[in-house]
Amino acid sequence: MTVKPGEIQSIYTSNLSVFQIITVVYLTGVAIFIIRFLIQIFQLLRLIRRYGISKKEGLKVILTDSNYAPFSFFGLIFLNSKFNEQDTEKIIIHESVHIKQLHSFDLLILEILTILQWFNPFTWLYRRSLKSIHEYLADEGVLLKGIDRFNYQELLLSMSLGIQVNDLTNNIHKSLIKRRFSMMFQEKSNINSSLKYFLILPVALFLLVTFGMNDSTLKTFSFDAKDSVYTNLDIMPEYVGGVKALQQFIISNVKYPEECRKNKIEGTVAIDFIVRKTGKIENITVAKSQPDKEALSENPEFEKEAIRVISLMSDWIPGMLNNKPVDTKLSIPFRFKLQ
Repeated sequence: MTVKPGEIQSIYTSNLSVFQIITVVYLTGVAIFIIRFLIQIFQLLRLIRRYGISKKEGLKVILTDSNYAPFSFFGLIFLNSKFNEQDTEKIIIHESVHIKQLHSFDLLILEILTILQWFNPFTWLYRRSLKSIHEYLADEGVLLKGIDRFNYQELLLSMSLGIQVNDLTNNIHKSLIKRRFSMMFQEKSNINSSLKYFLILPVALFLLVTFGMNDSTLKTFSFDAKDSVYTNLDIMPEYVGGVKALQQFIISNVKYPEECRKNKIEGTVAIDFIVRKTGKIENITVAKSQPDKEALSENPEFEKEAIRVISLMSDWIPGMLNNKPVDTKLSIPFRFKLQ
């Protein structure tokens, strides 16, 4: 607010808060990953439409002529027609484990989690770990059927050379092959080890959710811990009627101090005040600094006039944090300038 004798100019600048910037970045990431998810679904639908669904050993199979590595998605098995009868049988056993244990449902939940918490490194680590477990379980299912271990490993190597369609499906990961081979030669963990992993899972999930809340859910704000007075909220306080009404109120009430006008004194003063959760204006004081960083005049006449105007204001609409009204500290600078 620039105050001149016989003329008052008002310039209102709205700056994005840190929370608003974080929100824009977060929502942009969410939009990108939603598009990624839809593209993956479209890829699968296109394959189904192109090759059709056939029955094999009581399962729904899509036989392709593309160089895709075999994979499954819910009740569908996508299989390259180049494999011989014996290899096809092993692949179907492997993929049927994924289907029976609802691994695609796990992957769908993971995809939704990734959309919501794409920024969270624990999300990506959890994705990789769970997919590894899925493959270990499927390998175990094949070996329990009496399939020769070395022949099966040769098949896995050949399948790993194929193209992976997308991350939404249960498919072969080249980076896991060596570790999967090692797992095939290990004995099952005893019951105590199993219980340890069972207890670790809830802890891991707790860390995952907590980390996500710290980054995406908890709001960015600063406050005075002693008085619980905030300066940056979800919804900042608003003068009843909005910015224009606030400007009109100040224009109607502020006056250039006569003493300063006679002595041709100009200056800037910023006034701090607290908008209580009830909307009342309290704790009106002269600020030590102001938003635009212009040097303050520390002129008592300017300070007295600015405080007088602020003290005349009616109640505000209080600021909100987590859907609750809170006390908020605001600052309004006044620039007194002669013609």
